[in-house]
Parts: sequence; structure tokens; C-alpha cells
Amino acid sequence: MKNCFDERERIILKFITKGSTNGEIAKLLNLSEASIKICIRRIMRKTYLKNRVSLAVFAIEKGIL
Repeated sequence: MKNCFDERERIILKFITKGSTNGEIAKLLNLSEASIKICIRRIMRKTYLKNRVSLAVFAIEKGIL
């Protein structure tokens, strides 16, 4: 499952597990908040998950980080 995420998606998953907001992630990565939202939606589609908490748990359990 680790290979189905690109580098940006893995980085964003890492920030999600740390509890970072979309705005915080956007500032840290020098991207727009809209770009972060799009990326998170893409991750959610790939994983069939519906919220950030589930994404964080998934990333930790699968050792994606």
C-alpha cells in the first residue's frame, strides 16, 4: 500500500498524523490550502476513508510514514 502514494501524499499524511491543519501544512510546504485539500481528497479516495483521524490511524498502522 505504501507504493500507491506519491511523495507529496506521504508528506501530507505525516503532517496529518501530527495533527496539523490544512493551513499549517500549506504554509510548511509552500502550497495553497486548496492544493492540500485536493491531495487529502485524493488520499481518501485511494484508501476509501472518510476523515483525517481514519487517515492518521491508517498511515500509522500500515507503516506508511
